[in-house]
Amino acid sequence: MRRGEGEALPDIVWLTEDGTPMTQDDWDTPVSRSLGVFLNGQGISGKDARGQRITDLNFLLYFNAHDEAVKVTIPSQEYAPMWDQVIDTAGEYADSAPIPADGQITVAAKSMVVLRAHEEEEEHDHSVAASLAVLAGSKAQNPAAAV
Repeated sequence: MRRGEGEALPDIVWLTEDGTPMTQDDWDTPVSRSLGVFLNGQGISGKDARGQRITDLNFLLYFNAHDEAVKVTIPSQEYAPMWDQVIDTAGEYADSAPIPADGQITVAAKSMVVLRAHEEEEEHDHSVAASLAVLAGSKAQNPAAAV
């Protein structure tokens, strides 16, 4: 994930209701009781026990402390082209279709919504023939496994 000038997105980006990064003025003079946060799964700086880079999916969280619902704008495509709702404490977006970048959702009063970057699901062949082909391939790569 890259910004327009080739610069990577930070690991965490705090967002306003209009889907843009918060500025220092937004923090100093809050005019809203809601905010969002982008968690960049590619921005994790740690390594696992094998020394491999740790990565995850990207997430968006929106918090609404208002007594009324708030409409928020999903950030631009540089964050992700589509988002899936995974948690909605108000139950509004259960089983919803993916939400596009720059789209809008309503976050209910005193609730939060968690979105995950949408990934196209791969179609898997679950047939017996496909299973046997995988098994035959693993035995060919490791003849000791065939014994």
